[in-house]
Amino acid sequence: MTALAVALVVAVAGFAVLQLRSLRTPTAKPVGDAHERIRVANVNEYSIFNFIASEKGIFLKHGLDAEVINYDAGRSSVGALLSGQADFAVAGDFVGVTNIFDNSDLRMLAVASNQDVFRMLALKDHGIAVPADLRGKRVGVTRRNASEYYLGQFLTANGLTLDEIIVIDLPPADIAAQLRSGDLDAGVVFEPHAYEAAGDIGANLLNWSAQSQQRAQAVVFTTRQFLADRPDVAVRYVQALAEAESFLRQNDRESREITAEALRYPQPYVDYIWDKIDFELSFKQDILLTLESQARWIIANGLTAATQVPNFLDFMWFEGLAAAKPESITIIH
Repeated sequence: MTALAVALVVAVAGFAVLQLRSLRTPTAKPVGDAHERIRVANVNEYSIFNFIASEKGIFLKHGLDAEVINYDAGRSSVGALLSGQADFAVAGDFVGVTNIFDNSDLRMLAVASNQDVFRMLALKDHGIAVPADLRGKRVGVTRRNASEYYLGQFLTANGLTLDEIIVIDLPPADIAAQLRSGDLDAGVVFEPHAYEAAGDIGANLLNWSAQSQQRAQAVVFTTRQFLADRPDVAVRYVQALAEAESFLRQNDRESREITAEALRYPQPYVDYIWDKIDFELSFKQDILLTLESQARWIIANGLTAATQVPNFLDFMWFEGLAAAKPESITIIH
């Protein structure tokens, strides 16, 4: 195992217990009426605006005393939000769809980034050379996460169905670990898990894109109840994210260093992943089309008892982004 892989193993191991670390915005004076306490459930590098806003005092500038807690996957971060352990959460678009089917309280504030980071990994010495060889194999995936959707899309593109494989529901870090141990034949994971597994397994690993040129989108969520109780805080939170985005545009290298420090990533990995993610706070028409497509897939595959695609406009709250960055809203609503 290389030194780089060892460093990534140390970083990824922390995700297994869900919370990697907490970042507290430095406060220049005691928290009082001028500083609202908020808890933000983040997922890795897919919303680095939270880390930048914390590190550079942007949350404080907007009157927010923010605790940013990192989770291993969107299923965990949204779970924290809906259980009252967080006020805001970042998760993939698919996580939002699966939860909206079950919980009408969820609300979207903005898209934070879009990326091409989901990979189908498979072991050659388990009899896999082409995607069709996945038939009958044990394939790890994190259910109710975008990984499940991209697994389905990958199988369809290669003439397979979910019924033709053995689906094993695991957190991303456990999928990577069980590929290393050989307990799984294949698995869909997102970065950094794919990067780390590739470094460990080497030439025995097949590494295919699971996204088929579709961009996954990381969405910022809160709840209807929070918006009813503290709408001004939600506006200030989105304004802080928009200012963090402006900082990133003007300070690329420092933003990479903040990300590496916040997530304890080796700098080479951050530089590797940077060009795979478009960091942009927005509400564009394509997110609506993506959500509807994912909802149809969920219904068609019997992953919900619902039979109708929700009107996702009902679950979008535009006021925050309209106050912070109105030109980034292109959804017809």
